[in-house]
Amino acid sequence: MDALRHIPLGEPLPASVHAVSCSLPTMRDVCGYEEKDPRVMDALSAGYPRFFEHPYVRQVREDLIRRLGLSGRTVGVFPSGGPLQHFEEFVGLEDTKQVDYGGLRVLHGRERPEVAARLRNYQQHTGLFVYSRQAEDYLLERALLETRFEEGVVAEGSNHVLARLTEIFQTRPGQVFLTNSGMNAFYAGFRAVSAIQQARGRRIWVQLGWLYLDTMHILEHFTGPGDRVVISRATDLAALDALFRSRGAEIAGVVTEVPTNPLIECVDLPALAERCRAIGAPLLIDPTLATPYNIDVIPHCDVVINSLTKYAASEGDVIAGAIVVNPESPFSDALCEQLPSLIQPPYERDTNRLALQIDSYEKVVEGINERVCELARFLESQKNVRQVHWALDADSRADYSKIARRPEAPGGLFSIELAMPLAKFYDRIRIAKGPSFGHRFSLVCPFLYLAHYDLVTTEAGRAELRSHGLDPDLVRISVGLEDPDELIRVYEEALR
Repeated sequence: MDALRHIPLGEPLPASVHAVSCSLPTMRDVCGYEEKDPRVMDALSAGYPRFFEHPYVRQVREDLIRRLGLSGRTVGVFPSGGPLQHFEEFVGLEDTKQVDYGGLRVLHGRERPEVAARLRNYQQHTGLFVYSRQAEDYLLERALLETRFEEGVVAEGSNHVLARLTEIFQTRPGQVFLTNSGMNAFYAGFRAVSAIQQARGRRIWVQLGWLYLDTMHILEHFTGPGDRVVISRATDLAALDALFRSRGAEIAGVVTEVPTNPLIECVDLPALAERCRAIGAPLLIDPTLATPYNIDVIPHCDVVINSLTKYAASEGDVIAGAIVVNPESPFSDALCEQLPSLIQPPYERDTNRLALQIDSYEKVVEGINERVCELARFLESQKNVRQVHWALDADSRADYSKIARRPEAPGGLFSIELAMPLAKFYDRIRIAKGPSFGHRFSLVCPFLYLAHYDLVTTEAGRAELRSHGLDPDLVRISVGLEDPDELIRVYEEALR
């Protein structure tokens, strides 16, 4: 895919019916997307699946409503066989009924707009969605679609994916569990640890740092009143020490990203692990940003959450995730026993497509590492860049190096603070612009506008973001495998 060009609004990134990103080429388009402007929404044929209903999925839902006579009902379509924890209390669907049809689970209830919104949020937080390949098969089987999108796959790919992940994580067979998304991986891991710890009278969850939107939402919505503690900076071990001294026996678990998204902050992970083990609190780590190929986190945590949409599915056309349990964790046996009943497995065709791409994992990551080091250091020298947040910057390098498997391996994502207007830079830059990261092609996005639009559009919200160390106009950069000299030229042009 040629990412170093101005790409029209709504074009799928990449050019696949199963693309997980779409082009939002101007700040006006970004704001229009968040505000559901028909001009923007009508132009989209793809989008990040947990935030955008794929046209195939919409067709399936409409067909089910027609076939099952559900007009006038609030309808949710789920993969069959997976768990639906927290559904009733979170969604509040009235007169709930369930129908299994066409390999799908359909839940429906009395129509209320606010319930429909909560249903969508529930699926977004938990990852319990039907994705495009499963929807494609449903439509083909009912002659509602003429042809299947042609793509390479590996038949019966799940065993190959599991074997490759066991190798990449350098762990034992049987410790890796595939899920239909990174978000479902976190939700299932959170549920498993919660069940174990509640039996011990432990209910408090600690969020260490400003984390991914839906990770924070799970901790906010699926814990009891007062059972979530937020430490706003991931590196603030002094605040964690104070909490552990006062309430250590109540801590159910600690969650953080290494490094965090989008500030790329890296905690001293060995020191954090030592503190958690001392009080018997499982540590859940998400190393997706840097990749488990670049950093070794398993010895320092109990559960690893990984989005396979990034790097493993480097073509940018598969949603998938994984949970990896540290075999040396005191919670290992209990977690491995519980997780199979809590996860939503990926659809077979998604796994088969992933199996084709995952053999390139190491080569892709190594190529991206090289380009990130060149580009980040170039941007640090530019007058219109106030700060570059990356794994090897002055603030993060020392702690990142403690877990790095090799030097000069920062992962494919970093963020910049501009000393020029955001719209001027964003609209000008000649590159693919949209959500997601960890692909063969570069992507740029105004991350906080996509993740926290409610905050960036008010003065109070912008002040809240700044209180967490976040520039509301932060630009998140995902680096691909383009020619590094051409990448630098593209940024140099945009920063003039």
